[in-house]
Amino acid sequence: SLHTPSSLHTPSSLHTPSLHPTPLHAAGVSCSTVFPAALVGKLALLGQKDVVIPVLVAGLEDRTRGGDPLWERIAQALFRHIPDNSLEAVLDAVMAYATPSQPSIVRRLLGDLVLLNPKAKFLLTHKAFLVKVPNRRQVLFNLIGYLSGDKLTRAMLAEALLALLDVWGNVSALRHMDHRQHMWLAQCLMLSTQHLEDTDITPLKPKLQSSVMAGIQAHIDSPVVVVRQVGMVVGEHLMNWLHPETAQPLAFEYEVSSEVEELHKLARYMSTREGIRSGR
Repeated sequence: SLHTPSSLHTPSSLHTPSLHPTPLHAAGVSCSTVFPAALVGKLALLGQKDVVIPVLVAGLEDRTRGGDPLWERIAQALFRHIPDNSLEAVLDAVMAYATPSQPSIVRRLLGDLVLLNPKAKFLLTHKAFLVKVPNRRQVLFNLIGYLSGDKLTRAMLAEALLALLDVWGNVSALRHMDHRQHMWLAQCLMLSTQHLEDTDITPLKPKLQSSVMAGIQAHIDSPVVVVRQVGMVVGEHLMNWLHPETAQPLAFEYEVSSEVEELHKLARYMSTREGIRSGR
């Protein structure tokens, strides 16, 4: 009979990471990860992702920490073979439980998955930014850290930034957006800009400029104080990021709230790396 999530008992052995290469791996023989990937996906669909994925990720983090190419290939093959119907649940948990770091641990585990799997691309460059609001802070660092891993994925991050700005500057969307969603968009904008290089944004600068200006105006016109505050913080950060050569950086006047303090701290993430520790 089918087990429901409430009646599914996770084996106690899953609670202790125990990952060892088989003799076949040691001998250089290729071993399929299709079955273990299907098992991980099935457990995730049955509501056990918060039990299974943290253990799996912790074990793979440990095994790949020294740059072991064998374990990196195993990890990347495992996630590449996760069935599409369970991919969202698995990726959500990986982003939630992997340790935020630079360079990205998630990059070691997933490899080029976002380039190889169209569904992974949709989940990680669209849905994760524009639809979901995660409960765990490290999702922000892991998601953007992963996408900034190389030139091809940074191009995806730059396109995601444009999509974020379209929503951020949409007056109707802003009016119907709750506070958590608004702060999530602001945090994504603040952090993603710090992971993009000049060459990533040069062809997009005209679009970025107009989108940022529209977003600033939409926020300043809002009757909600916290929306105006967040909009001014993000707006000045984005304009100064686009024009670093400006002698007098843009600076609005606003009261310092908890939201403002959080965004200011995030704006210093790449220079201080305090964000990695606070994201754990």
